Amino acid sequence: SSSSSSKMQLAVNAHRVRGKAVVERALEAGSRWFEVLGSQRQATRVVLECVGSRRDVRVTAKIGYLEVCEATKAFVEEQVSETVGFSLSPSFVEAETRQLLELCPAGMDVCLHHPERREEFPSEALETLAAMRRAGAPIGAIGLSTGAIASLDRASVATLVRVPTSALADAAERAAVAELATRFDEVVGYRPLLSPAGDRRLVDVGELSEREAREAYVAASEAALAHFTPPDDLDDDETRQGCAWMQQLIADLNANVASFTSVDLWEREIATNLVPLLHDKFSQLDEDSADHLQRFFQAYGQVVRWHATHSTRRLCDGLRDTEPMADWALRTAMDNFPHLAALSVGLESPADVDRAFAVLRSTREAPGRRPDSASHSLGSPA
Repeated sequence: SSSSSSKMQLAVNAHRVRGKAVVERALEAGSRWFEVLGSQRQATRVVLECVGSRRDVRVTAKIGYLEVCEATKAFVEEQVSETVGFSLSPSFVEAETRQLLELCPAGMDVCLHHPERREEFPSEALETLAAMRRAGAPIGAIGLSTGAIASLDRASVATLVRVPTSALADAAERAAVAELATRFDEVVGYRPLLSPAGDRRLVDVGELSEREAREAYVAASEAALAHFTPPDDLDDDETRQGCAWMQQLIADLNANVASFTSVDLWEREIATNLVPLLHDKFSQLDEDSADHLQRFFQAYGQVVRWHATHSTRRLCDGLRDTEPMADWALRTAMDNFPHLAALSVGLESPADVDRAFAVLRSTREAPGRRPDSASHSLGSPA
């Protein structure tokens, strides 16, 4: 690690903060940088109630995503989900910034989300922020948060950029971030606990051992297959076809259990493919069949969780057997991106705060030495 990394801060990404205990523990640990999302989010209000008037704490607000409600629906440019929208219209950026500044009278940085999927560069929104600052609004740094690093060539107004810095980033990705540090005043890294493709979480998950997970999975699979095996004397062709279809579904899933690299992918498969498929095939499952299927899905998820964790651990160069993967990822991201002003980490509990700052202290004090392992690790990859 260079001397630059010794000055790096941990920015507490507060998107999952549920109460003041996390914020208070982070302040006790020495955190002086918090990131918040929209003005309507409860987590934002919790953080700003604690630090909004403090001059010794830096707050960065990220604007772009919004909770769709009566007050915001007129601003929505893109409907991301049923309850989440996206907008970087100048009118929304100005209104949202003013609301956030009311909650944070000491002032804040404002960073615009620029997702890779959006081709339109938010030039007008950036200029809106610059005009507000010239008019006296207490806006600190103006920034852009994006994984589309090439688009930052157009970010002349921005002095702060926020980019992905995965612990698994390759040499080219690390070099691209280092180059940004020569062009912008500050670079903040985010998603250190996700793979570059976003398909693997660098966090140990699952409370069951491999043996326990596999035994539960085999038992649930065998029980489900037996349940969907019709008796030889059944004359109902429709029921026979339905049972054969269910047996094939279970067999296909069993053959592909190693293909899910994260629990998130498995849960997405259930929500977006399996549940609609089952609804299309069957008007209604009887209670016993539904219970067998649910138990199979739950046991399957435990095996996916175990397999995803251990296959991901094999990708982590230098990770010791007893070392929490998230600790390794945080330390490695600090070492691999030494020119960052801050590394953004989502912290959900006081225990997460303690662990993250223990890794930070260890990296600062002895850059080449890993922190001692612990029984738990950081909880969020964001």
